[in-house]
Formats: sequence, structure tokens, C-alpha cells
Amino acid sequence: MFANTGYLEWFSEFTMMYPSFTDDSFLTSSLRAAKEEIENVKYLELLYLGVDEYARGNYLYPCKDEFGNFYKIRLADIGYEIGITTGKKAIFFCNRVPINAEKKDFINFLSIRKVRLKVKKLLTNNCSKC
Repeated sequence: MFANTGYLEWFSEFTMMYPSFTDDSFLTSSLRAAKEEIENVKYLELLYLGVDEYARGNYLYPCKDEFGNFYKIRLADIGYEIGITTGKKAIFFCNRVPINAEKKDFINFLSIRKVRLKVKKLLTNNCSKC
């Protein structure tokens, strides 16, 4: 997903129509969603887990609230809060948010992508089963 520019383009367009959504509410709502949208919304969990892994490896901490936590990421000049709420089950959410002028507190998505691609390349080159 981090290498898939098609997904990132879809994500940007999707959040223009739905600037705030959860995987749970979108997937269980009565909206007549296209099959592609349903599949891509399911990847919100993987997106969060990838951001979380990158953040932990770089000593970046999530923003906490009373229901869970989230990371602020930016892709181009668009800000997002990608997070998880906890309760009876984990629910992943996304909010499209404005970016402050100095882009403070936002993780650059391209940095995450570069690291993930380097790891994938190393694994592919050093693992006969990868």
C-alpha cells in the first residue's frame, strides 16, 4: 500500500468526499459504496499500523484522546489524522485536517514510504523466500 500510488490517489480523492470517516461506520452504513471503496476503506487499518510502526521506530508518539490515539500525517499539502479508537473492538478512523504553516507535528508520508520501500528492497535482496 505504501508503494501503491493508485491507493494514495484514491485516498486523497475519497477524503475529499468523506473528510471524516471510520472503517466501521463506512463499511456498515447504508451508503451504496463501490466495491473498490469498500476494499480500500478496509486498508485503513494497514495504513494506521504502517504509520504506527514507522513512528515507534523513530520515537514519535501518537496524539492521545479519551477514546484512543492518532497520528498526524501529511501527504503533499493535505493533513490527516489517522487513528484508532478502542472499546469492544478496534475502530480505525481518518480525519482530513488543515496543516499549520510550519507543518509542525505532522509526519511526512513520503518519509514513511521511503523507509518501507528500503526495508522491502533489503528483504527481497537478502531473503530467498521473500
